[in-house]
Amino acid sequence: MSVFLALLVFFQVGGSFVDPAVEGRETTASRMEIDLSVSAAPGGSVVVHTIEPGGRQETFALRERSPGRYGGIFEVGRVDLVVVFEALDGVGTQSAPMRLTDIGLDRALLGALPVAPTTAPATSSETRGWGWLALAMGAGSLALLALWALPDKREPDESADQDDHAP
Repeated sequence: MSVFLALLVFFQVGGSFVDPAVEGRETTASRMEIDLSVSAAPGGSVVVHTIEPGGRQETFALRERSPGRYGGIFEVGRVDLVVVFEALDGVGTQSAPMRLTDIGLDRALLGALPVAPTTAPATSSETRGWGWLALAMGAGSLALLALWALPDKREPDESADQDDHAP
């Protein structure tokens, strides 16, 4: 019973719409073709509203592919669109808004790069030891360079002595 409830919660998208799915393929550099489908009450009419975040909305009719399964193939911009399914049953039953990537569209199709890890890779104690050794050698080299480049203050300057003895 708990498995059935988990599946129901997982696949429920709001109202009477369940099991949304999307597949896509690139058609041009800026366009893609999506095959969008959802399950709803059989024998009705279903549309899908696609909304570009901060942009325009388009509405597409879905046909009943099999009893209770509606779908359609559309060409849209390569954007992670927000979709809302709506039954044209006089009541205006709608699903909750969701993004294409939330229902299965591959992020690579949108041109999204893989997410890079945000943590630094672990370093071994041997690697850290070599790092400290390199840092100490660099500091020692800079100290020797500074000693070599500094003028020697222990020897008197001969030009200053000659100026003091001038008549």
